[in-house]
Amino acid sequence: MLKALELPFSRTILTHAHWTVNQRKMSKSVGNVVDPFEAMDIYGVDVVRFYLARVGGRFRDDVDWSTEQLDKHSDELRTLLGSLFMRITSKAIRAPVEKADENLDIKALLSDTEKAKAANAAVNNSAPWAQDPQPAATSYVSVLKTIRVCALCLQPFIPEAAAPLLDAMDVPESERTLRYAEVKAGAGASRWRV
Repeated sequence: MLKALELPFSRTILTHAHWTVNQRKMSKSVGNVVDPFEAMDIYGVDVVRFYLARVGGRFRDDVDWSTEQLDKHSDELRTLLGSLFMRITSKAIRAPVEKADENLDIKALLSDTEKAKAANAAVNNSAPWAQDPQPAATSYVSVLKTIRVCALCLQPFIPEAAAPLLDAMDVPESERTLRYAEVKAGAGASRWRV
């Protein structure tokens, strides 16, 4: 194709490593190939895509296909954003959030980088449910914004996992594009009850 287009030939070719099964290169003649459609029937398209994206595509080391790794990545996918979403929207955290100032300015809270860092740290290192309403609301909004941006960016790769998160946060279909994959973008934030 390059010659037909009268373009110069590549000087370097970048290739990926092999997928193996039980540390042996997949081969039709050996009979150790994996049927990706069967794996998708068992684990779902999102899990297989997540697994392939996470561990596949290496350039030096071969990657071993295993059901144990698929199970691990299935659990990881389920717990990553889903558990964080369930945790931040739990009654224990929403109780102080609902006591926060009714005129809580979400955009102002998110505009201060120090506050956004403090909110993320609060979720991991302290108990936002035990905080005063304003810091709890800051943590709540910061985490939901983070989850929204992650779900928007992950849609092309794991749509079946991203869609329920966006649905739960009432993100309109019109705001599910890369254009809205910024913390301060989208009107959806103003509709979240805090």
